[in-house]
Amino acid sequence: MIQYKAFSEKCGREINEDAFCIYQNKEIAVFVLCDGLGGHEAGEVASALISTSITNFFQNHSIQKLSSDIIMQSIRHAENQLQKRAEEIKQYEMGTTLALLAADKKQIYVSWVGDSKVYLWNKQQLLFQTEDHSLVNLLVKSGEITEEEAEQHPKKNVILRSINPTQPCKPDIHQIPLRQVTHFLLTSDGLLNIFKNQKIQTLWQQFSTLEEAYHHLHSAALQSTADNTTSIIGNIMSQKNICSFFFQ
Repeated sequence: MIQYKAFSEKCGREINEDAFCIYQNKEIAVFVLCDGLGGHEAGEVASALISTSITNFFQNHSIQKLSSDIIMQSIRHAENQLQKRAEEIKQYEMGTTLALLAADKKQIYVSWVGDSKVYLWNKQQLLFQTEDHSLVNLLVKSGEITEEEAEQHPKKNVILRSINPTQPCKPDIHQIPLRQVTHFLLTSDGLLNIFKNQKIQTLWQQFSTLEEAYHHLHSAALQSTADNTTSIIGNIMSQKNICSFFFQ
């Protein structure tokens, strides 16, 4: 069984260019979070369209079992919808990041584009986190700047990959057995303006319940004026419970 809570806040901005969408049936669950790019009437259109188009793909095709190929198909479907919308409104500058987590009864699939993030834990231990498709991450990997310098870098918001109407995106996909994961978090980069990455990595060393962790993140977002902040946080029950009662 998967339990989750989510929030999306403007955090002092005039509009909210973040969006999220969730789809569940008896066999799978799909969580999608997007952070729009391109400003008012562009970013918010792209993020809403991509998030709903991906979840609609799983619903309309009655997907019961997941694979990397199906994840990619859902993203390409959404990308095509964005291209059509851009043609209709003659707005080609819009785009969005993507953070996606999909689970069936055996596997979790994570896919991402840009700097929206997914974290996976086994109890208190961080198992996996996505690697940003961003300029500062490239500079950190090359040794040109440190992680501490990246946090204050003037180009820390420059991303190298996005979903947009003008060229095919290049998503990364990661797969992990469901039984290994007890907690997950999808978040836009707004949360990283509030908490350092290390603080998020150790989230489940600080809190023991979903309600406590959610309240901590949401309360901080409500006090922030830095950027739109959207997060989906969840628990995955033990394997023996999943067999009899998978999704709410």
